[in-house]
Amino acid sequence: MLTLESLPAELLYQIHLFSLSPHLPYVSRHLFSIFHHSTTTHRALYLTLTHPRKTLQSSIYYPLCTLPVLHTLEQIAKKRRKILSCPELPKRLFRVQELSKPNAPRPTSPVEGNPLDIPLITYLLTTYSSSPSLDGYPLARAVLGRHLPLIRLLLAFGADPSLGRMDQWQSCWRLGGGI
Repeated sequence: MLTLESLPAELLYQIHLFSLSPHLPYVSRHLFSIFHHSTTTHRALYLTLTHPRKTLQSSIYYPLCTLPVLHTLEQIAKKRRKILSCPELPKRLFRVQELSKPNAPRPTSPVEGNPLDIPLITYLLTTYSSSPSLDGYPLARAVLGRHLPLIRLLLAFGADPSLGRMDQWQSCWRLGGGI
């Protein structure tokens, strides 16, 4: 008997694009594995079809939007003569897994367990002139995560340490031991 799991990956990708269901990859472990290893083209098409109006601005909030997927999104937009914009970077780009978990040990180096995508952040800042501000959030997360390359990058692109809630972040940073 033919089941959904016995279909070839290419056909599953087409079904996914027609349905635009965010739940299809989670139906089974087999389907999750297939969609986890999908091509950048499939991921970019899914994001484009899911958010036809503000493609990049909405797509960047998804973890599957990596730098290669972003380049594919740009190629698709160029073919459709569509202008992409990303006025603000999402907070997800600056969250560190270890700081999200309570009672987790603080990282001792910027590389240790830090999933930040510096090339993607740099590309968005340079190409789309995205704002690194977010009320001081990116800079504060970089300081709390002890991520010196990200701190330097954000300061180079105009992140202001005196913005908004930065005073609250500074006191948290002092309590946490600083850099």
